Amino acid sequence: GHVPFAAGPGAQMNTDVWVCGLAAAMLRLEEVDPGLDALARLEREACVAIMALPGVRERYPDLEKPVKYIRFADSHTYGFMELTHELLASTVVALEQLNLPCGAYLRTGWPSTNPEAARRAPPPLLVAPALTDSAHASSRKEPGVLQPSVDSEDFEERINCEVFLGGVSGLKAESIWRSLTEFLMTLPSYRKAYKDVVTPIVNIRMGNKNYAFTRLLDERLASTAVKVGALTVEKRKVDMNRPSSYTAPPEGEQPPLELPAIIQMPKLLDSELLASLPPPPPMPMMIADMPQELQPPPAPPVPTVLWVGNLPGPESLELWRKDH
Repeated sequence: GHVPFAAGPGAQMNTDVWVCGLAAAMLRLEEVDPGLDALARLEREACVAIMALPGVRERYPDLEKPVKYIRFADSHTYGFMELTHELLASTVVALEQLNLPCGAYLRTGWPSTNPEAARRAPPPLLVAPALTDSAHASSRKEPGVLQPSVDSEDFEERINCEVFLGGVSGLKAESIWRSLTEFLMTLPSYRKAYKDVVTPIVNIRMGNKNYAFTRLLDERLASTAVKVGALTVEKRKVDMNRPSSYTAPPEGEQPPLELPAIIQMPKLLDSELLASLPPPPPMPMMIADMPQELQPPPAPPVPTVLWVGNLPGPESLELWRKDH
């Protein structure tokens, strides 16, 4: 466990795990034990949760502290957790969610700064999935033991939950995360259906220059984002569409959440909408378009006489004539 699982140039230990939901978990801990250091308690809660997994107890019976430390990112919306072994990191990432004894939970994944982590990491331990919230658990088609590799059904499920974000040049993932989370959590239909969910976003992957991808909690939230079509981030418009690799499932897409009427108003007048609109009122007929018998008689000519003032008198004209 002290050398990288995948050898070769640039090999490194994949022990860092991206975690989301730290702020909510710390608030929960402060409610339970307000006098204790919340971050230190959070690390202990994560250690207890990991050691409670049957596969971990069997593989590391004498391990007491599987988590070295937890640190926040600058935005405090997510952070990173360093584990003692690569195998533990793979297992925690494969779970996608780590349930804490205090009742909160953390979303997990590989850091976006380490794109080779998933390929170089060892296969996870075979443990029962730790998903408990109904929204996310229902999105898994066949709950069961975690497998070291991703099958086609799981891949399709992830694609169905992903949303393409266009026009993100110059924006940070934290800003996109905050704006999308705030938008979804302000929807009454979201608060009703996902009242126990901490965040609707699993991760955001920034692409090259002007695009990114976000994976949402389930297919219904992805359908909602695509239905809205655009998001305002730092006074800029970010388009939300299906990825190019997306194919609608044979059974049909999950319907979006109910949206307020102001959000459902179309942004552009397409041909279908134009066809449904009533015809405009008739324009008044111009005189040139009228039949000859209906046109009014021509107006009488106006004399073209101009009044001119400030002319010189006869004496001035006579003097001017003599001089020239």
